[in-house]
Amino acid sequence: MKYISYILNLKQKTFILVLFICITSVPANSQLSVAGTIIVESGATIKTAGSVSLLGSVSGSGYVELNGLAQTFEASGGTIPNVRISNGTSVRLLTNCVIGNNLDFIAGKLVLEDYNAVIASSASITGAGNAGYIVTNALGGVVREITSPSLVTVPLGSLDSYLPVTLSVGSVNGTARVFTRYLDSLPVHYSNEFDDCFKGFWRVNYQNMSSVAATCQYASAAILKGFSTNIKPIIVEQQVIKQNSNASNDTLTRSMFYGNINSSADLTGTNTYVLVTAKAFLQGAYNAAAGKMFDNLRTPTNLIPLTDPYRTSTYSNNFTHTNNPNVEQAVPSVFNDQSNTDDNVVDWVFIELRDANYLLKGTRSALLTRGGRIIDVDGRNGVLFKNIDSSDYVVTIRHRNHLGMAADASVKQPLGLNATADIKFDFTNYTDAQIFGTQAAFATSSDGKRMLWGGNVNSNANIRYSGPSNDNAFLLSTILGGINTLILSNVYSAGDINMNRNVRYSGPGNDNAFLLSTVLGGISTTLITQQIPN
Repeated sequence: MKYISYILNLKQKTFILVLFICITSVPANSQLSVAGTIIVESGATIKTAGSVSLLGSVSGSGYVELNGLAQTFEASGGTIPNVRISNGTSVRLLTNCVIGNNLDFIAGKLVLEDYNAVIASSASITGAGNAGYIVTNALGGVVREITSPSLVTVPLGSLDSYLPVTLSVGSVNGTARVFTRYLDSLPVHYSNEFDDCFKGFWRVNYQNMSSVAATCQYASAAILKGFSTNIKPIIVEQQVIKQNSNASNDTLTRSMFYGNINSSADLTGTNTYVLVTAKAFLQGAYNAAAGKMFDNLRTPTNLIPLTDPYRTSTYSNNFTHTNNPNVEQAVPSVFNDQSNTDDNVVDWVFIELRDANYLLKGTRSALLTRGGRIIDVDGRNGVLFKNIDSSDYVVTIRHRNHLGMAADASVKQPLGLNATADIKFDFTNYTDAQIFGTQAAFATSSDGKRMLWGGNVNSNANIRYSGPSNDNAFLLSTILGGINTLILSNVYSAGDINMNRNVRYSGPGNDNAFLLSTVLGGISTTLITQQIPN
């Protein structure tokens, strides 16, 4: 290893450091350490193919050029006027450094590791593109000093993609600094429901500036998961995910614009979603003594299908999905005994998401638990509706052999990317005014809980024991084949009104009696009509 401890004036057009300072050739993988001061005058260039440690100071308007293969570079936090990257692979930064005049790329990446590269206010970055740019990690980044309103491009990227960010800076107070980095990983606040998204994000922090807008380019498909046409700009600020109202995604140029960024933000893009958290009880399964539902369809052996039953021919004529082309598939373990028995699954339900004007925005099939919570197919609390923008919403809960119940617009809830897991729609405790329709829109248990009306055996829009299309006749004739003594045991059937895993018309615990006595109050001419938004 050679050390220089005096002032060296380089006046040659190009100075080959490895050859002339050392007199003999230094292998490319040797470290060249300079402890003194180097003045690289105008038109001169110091070239090195090995790793470089500049422990002293560098001045002058010439260049220090790194033109080896895999090199390291350290400057002990000092200022280097001009650096040129002409490297076959990459140059790894091992200390903080300041670029005083120009950082020029010919080829190769400058990998910052855990350190910062400060670009002085008077300095420029040139030559950057797909062949050469700056790679950052979770610690290191580019600090750009700015003294006036300006448009500044920082040539960031991952190890395999060029992903620059252009910053539009408003008024500046003194010398402002903006810190940027690109992280080639998903933000920790991402939901795994993001089907279409960036695989990484741009982090921007700034101080002494009135405003900053950013345009992030994602020309390489390597950064994408899914389809860019479904991606919307997302900003994560103080662990809160939000859509940026001033943002846009240009899928032709593959650039994302973010306006009015706060002083610290992660910029990325995803498909959007809203989280619906709701609670409901089914009359057919409800046990007032326990204040929860029976889960007889799940135990002792599970009869509940793993896939969405509302897409099958049995129910699909009356349950039509909107904005939901993918068949829900439950994780088998959600049907196991849970540590809290309130979390044991009772059955599938069908959820309609509507805006404050009752316009249908999307549907989901999900799972209902004994305690009334509605969970997603993987067991998580709440149900995600994908590609839905944040706004105020109401929901309707429907079931294959119960009448649906809908929330009134008066209890609309703001739902979005940051919806919390607390229950937003508790149908079990709603008042009459909070439920869409009249008081006949819901059943009330002996312990005062609101429930979906049971007994809708033919899955239409009403419950009746006599008259046209009545549920009594459908139970006896269609499901039991007209044999009133027939018992269908251990079945998943709309005829199982009391949800005890058996269908029977007569005898103990029969469904016919539950329909007439419990649901219709013993009056065979009673008609209960479903009251939900069209």
